[in-house]
Amino acid sequence: SADMAPQIPTSAVENKAFQPQSMQFTPSSEYLLVLGKASGDQDNRYLVVYDSQGNRKGCVNILPVSITRQDVAAANLTITGSDDSSATVWMSWKTFSGQGTVDSFLGLTQLPLSELLTVSPAVCESIETLGDEAKTIKVVKNDGSSETALTILPSTSPNLTAFVSNGNRIYQLEDSQLEEVEVDIPAGLSIKALQATSEWIAVLLDDGLRFYPLAPPFTRLGFIPYGNAPDGLLFVSTSNFLLVRGQTDSISVVDTESYSEKTTFAVQNAPTCFATQPFSFQAGNTIHAGDRIFVPNKQRGELLISSLTTLPSANAFPLECSDYCSVPSGIEPSAIAVSPDGNRIAIGSESSKSILLFSYLPGDIQ
Repeated sequence: SADMAPQIPTSAVENKAFQPQSMQFTPSSEYLLVLGKASGDQDNRYLVVYDSQGNRKGCVNILPVSITRQDVAAANLTITGSDDSSATVWMSWKTFSGQGTVDSFLGLTQLPLSELLTVSPAVCESIETLGDEAKTIKVVKNDGSSETALTILPSTSPNLTAFVSNGNRIYQLEDSQLEEVEVDIPAGLSIKALQATSEWIAVLLDDGLRFYPLAPPFTRLGFIPYGNAPDGLLFVSTSNFLLVRGQTDSISVVDTESYSEKTTFAVQNAPTCFATQPFSFQAGNTIHAGDRIFVPNKQRGELLISSLTTLPSANAFPLECSDYCSVPSGIEPSAIAVSPDGNRIAIGSESSKSILLFSYLPGDIQ
């Protein structure tokens, strides 16, 4: 069986309601990291740590006090590493000063998870208070756009590095600096999402999905056009699939070996977030294993779960979750995360200023 945990209280970020925008569980599944903003506060972004029961364990303001800003346009969160003791938290962010691109910045922050777990849960101090050994901040001028994307090469790659976007430009972390990557991205387009492996980087733009190699001359490997304003990208490493989410009621499945669309399947109400997670369970004498996709329905209060092991046929409707993971009315999901052990699901809603935790056993959905 599985039960929904109590809603996590989110009212204690600088005495303002917390609006979650991005979230991820740590490698051990013991902690949930949530990146968001305090209601009415456009100048900062807060990284809040919760334990698996929803108790707040730490909070830090990821924007250094040395950066002048009047608005934070965007922020992203991801975690690398196989265990909590060695894991690294990565965040990209963009600021505006009100003076155009003057004193407006794109930043990349690295933070050891172990350091984050030492901060006070009661006070959201600046990340600069953690000391130089706990952070590395790379900054370039903001090109004036309001979007940024972030991807990290997998730990199996020879060199762990980050790619971050700045409008229609891509920067790579090299020797503690952000260096621009010379790719042939058409002018006038904006990068919506990035995903990278040890062989390629996938770039999602307004008009479609492009693949590039990781080394010069960065000649394009493939292109899949999309006319549905695509804005979300997930890589399923066990299947070599990329999932593309757009502002329509479908999700596209892309084969990364042929750089071609394999199929699409239907969802509802143009979801704004989704997640994937490998699963394995035994039913009788049969072991079931594969990957699942989790798609919250932002209007009907449902969480859709579909197996990617045997892809749904075109326009097939994914399997609906049972009553235990129905999403309360009024929750419009803005972020979702599934724990690495597959037993917890977190859903965040920026509009309702809330976070929900569900317990989940893969064998409950077959």
